[in-house]
Amino acid sequence: MINPTSVFEQIKNAVSDAVGYSVYVAEIPEDKSLEYYENGLMKPFVVLYFGGPIRASQDHHLNDSSRDTTILYVTVESYAARAWDAVQAKGHLVDVLTHITGDNFTRPVLSGSMSYSRASNTVRPTQYIEAFSIITYSNLSS
Repeated sequence: MINPTSVFEQIKNAVSDAVGYSVYVAEIPEDKSLEYYENGLMKPFVVLYFGGPIRASQDHHLNDSSRDTTILYVTVESYAARAWDAVQAKGHLVDVLTHITGDNFTRPVLSGSMSYSRASNTVRPTQYIEAFSIITYSNLSS
């Protein structure tokens, strides 16, 4: 099936099952607020960004492109109140996502990584973000 929604859902579910905190797609919804521990530290959370499908160059069907293998991208951002907490969460999620197996996609492969922080003196605390990307091939059962 060329529609990548079920693969994205399997990946989101794997992340949700692996962490004990909120997982969002694309952004924190407007009706959600940051959550805090009793000591005032922001609770960690994850934001997933999905990309694709893109037609894989190695597998083309002559009569029906809906049967072509596709490439899917996922960028994972792990947010935390302390830099080392974000690093540890990233490491855990890298391990989880490079070992996930599911229906109609290959085991994901790392494709990039970065770290950054953002601060606000007026609204939110400093957020430490560790990000990485994976790719997987899908539409394998066509």
